[in-house]
Amino acid sequence: KNKQFHYVITDTSVLTEKENHCLKKKDKSRIQKRQKRLYCGKKIQAITTKNNLILGVSLEKINTFDGKLFPDIIGFILQEKILVKNILADKAYGSEENREFSQEYNTFLCSPYRENQIKDLPQNKKNLYKNRSKIENIFKEIKNSKGKYRLSFKGVRNKKRQEGLVYLTAWLWNRNMFVAVIFPCYIGFTIY
Repeated sequence: KNKQFHYVITDTSVLTEKENHCLKKKDKSRIQKRQKRLYCGKKIQAITTKNNLILGVSLEKINTFDGKLFPDIIGFILQEKILVKNILADKAYGSEENREFSQEYNTFLCSPYRENQIKDLPQNKKNLYKNRSKIENIFKEIKNSKGKYRLSFKGVRNKKRQEGLVYLTAWLWNRNMFVAVIFPCYIGFTIY
């Protein structure tokens, strides 16, 4: 049976492998420059629901532009037989090609227009877009070095191990969200 959602949220976040002072010349292909700092690592892309459940995650090269990953999101939605009315994403996904591509599959890409684009989002979509902060909070909690999940690639160079860490973290997140939503009396206890 098809899963049906009013909206899903997607975004990417950078997971670093090395600290700034440890970067070497051989790391140049895996470096992204942002705000005068160098990052060496990978990008994690996630798709979540309004209930903060992670539907899918993928690991990408750090230099991959977010807007180029949008066809992968639509492919994932089609493969998993998910019916979605709206996809909430940040400005990086908001190109005209991505908007047209999403309309081909009867979804609306709710992403702010860039400064060089004349259009603006309708008011009802602006109100819906406010829900995008949920995925930012998920990334913040997953990457918190003192939190429950502590997702980090520092010292992990093997791609398969990195993917395994990402999938395991997503599974643990969903398990804890399921327990919190279905069995709220169990919060604070470990269930085996």
